[in-house]
Amino acid sequence: MVVPTGLKHFSLDIGVNKGLATRRWLEIDPDALVIGVEANSRLVMMLTEVEKPNQPTNYVGWLQTNQSIRAQRGAIHELVASALTIKANTARTLIINAAAGRGGGARDFNTGAKNDDTGSLFSGDLSGSSPGAVPMVPLGDILQHVPLHLRWDVLKIDVQGADVEALLSAGKLVHRFACVVGEYDTSSYKVPKTLATDPVPFLIENGFVMVVPRAVTKARGIEPSVAAMGRSVSVVNSVWINTRAYKRFKNNDYQCDVMGGQGVVLGRNSTSHTKGEKAVGHQDVMDTLLAVGADKYVGRARQNE
Repeated sequence: MVVPTGLKHFSLDIGVNKGLATRRWLEIDPDALVIGVEANSRLVMMLTEVEKPNQPTNYVGWLQTNQSIRAQRGAIHELVASALTIKANTARTLIINAAAGRGGGARDFNTGAKNDDTGSLFSGDLSGSSPGAVPMVPLGDILQHVPLHLRWDVLKIDVQGADVEALLSAGKLVHRFACVVGEYDTSSYKVPKTLATDPVPFLIENGFVMVVPRAVTKARGIEPSVAAMGRSVSVVNSVWINTRAYKRFKNNDYQCDVMGGQGVVLGRNSTSHTKGEKAVGHQDVMDTLLAVGADKYVGRARQNE
């Protein structure tokens, strides 16, 4: 992959949707390369196609005629804002129209039953009809082309029931990211029992721990070191941090700022956009790393720098 001169950081957005995370990263970090993967062809077209006058398939025309989009408060504004930001940063943005997961070939993609700006690989309460198949791309196939000299910041995954399959497809290269943020909610979809739905074993194996704010662990009577293993609180919409990246976190040399359903805000230059258990900050990160003894491995374990 040829990266424009001057770029220093990298983040990967799986399930771009309206482009909130991608747009946020492009806006707060002028040195970032952002790659997004989105299975909904309509959304990819909206975010990347160069608008032409009177073109019936352009994103503005779709927004103006799509009732499900118009019914959502602020959706049009968000979609247009993301499209304009991406189109203003095409040299450092790549949006891939595909589904992320293990294996290859193609998979049927079901648009949302109520909102066709969403969708899933699986049937369920929120799934509608399938307009066609999309290619299945393992994340490892993408990541192996990303230059290692970049600082890998955040892997965000929100793909409506298929989050863990997408996560597993990253393989060992996941350990280069400082943060992994995922939805991990399968409650509205009929995910085959043969597919993985629990992210915890893979993340723990690759050196990640879950950030649970100290106020939450104290209120529930849970030891921070136990909560970090992802078994005492829900992992839905959770953020995981890489223990190998302790030096980076200590020096505030990272960003893991995600806007959207995950509601997670981490790192320098971040401003809290959410409140509650899912809004975590730098001190929560450091508390978690110290609780699991990540500082003791500095010098013995290879730092992710």
